[in-house]
Amino acid sequence: MTETKPSIWKAALIAPLGVPLSIVFAAACESVSNLGFSGLADLSATVLLVFLFGLPISYGAMLLIGLPYVIWLRSRAWLTWAFVCIGAAVLGSVIWAGYWQLSLRPPSLARTVPAGALIGFVVGVIFSWVAKLPSRVS
Repeated sequence: MTETKPSIWKAALIAPLGVPLSIVFAAACESVSNLGFSGLADLSATVLLVFLFGLPISYGAMLLIGLPYVIWLRSRAWLTWAFVCIGAAVLGSVIWAGYWQLSLRPPSLARTVPAGALIGFVVGVIFSWVAKLPSRVS
């Protein structure tokens, strides 16, 4: 019986969608908690802006950092859920915090690093699920 390697290309195309989806979900939850369901009135504008700015950054990060990391994991036979999700959380926190530090009034690292780690973790989970990665090294 031959064992096939997981396909990372489809996962690399789908996983970056997790960034804007996570941001929109968090914004919707915050709006509902602060303003009730009337806070969702501007959700369509939020979705448009987040996808307009978030997708290029997300795909750029996947192409420049995420994909080389995954290819390196595959070359070492370490391409599993755990390694992908941990690496994605670390990369997400660095990229998210770095992006915010370039803004005019950057928030504290104590706020940006955990948010970036969570967003990166979501991308890692989506990537692992789409690629059908094993849960442990065989």
